[in-house]
Amino acid sequence: MRAVIVLLALVLSVPASAQSQTVMYIRPPGAVLCARLDLAKVAVQMASEAMQARRGIRPPSGCWAVKPNIPVVQLDQFDEYAYISVDAGATGLPSRLWVHVGALSLTPEGPPPPARRRR
Repeated sequence: MRAVIVLLALVLSVPASAQSQTVMYIRPPGAVLCARLDLAKVAVQMASEAMQARRGIRPPSGCWAVKPNIPVVQLDQFDEYAYISVDAGATGLPSRLWVHVGALSLTPEGPPPPARRRR
C-alpha cells in the first residue's frame, strides 16, 4: 500500500514540474537573486522598505543584484518565489537561485522610452 502511494505522488509531480520549466527574463530595474529561499524573502522585505523610504539597498549576503533581461529558466514556483536556473558562465552566479516571481517576465523588456522635454 505504501509503495502505491509513493508511486502516485511521483506520477502527479512530474507534469507540474515540466510545466514550470519556462524561459523567463529578469525584469528591470536590477532584480535580486538569492541562494536560499529565506534570503530571497529577506531581500524582498528590504527592497520594499527601501522603496517606501526612497533609498537604495544593499542585498543581504548570499544575494546578488543582477542586470535586467538575463534569460533564466524557471524550474519551480513556491508561493511568490521561483526557483530558477541561470547560465553561470555568463553571470558568475551560482546556477540555481531563488527570485521573487514579480521580478520575472515572459518577454525581455526594451529600453525605456525617451524622455519628453517640456516647453
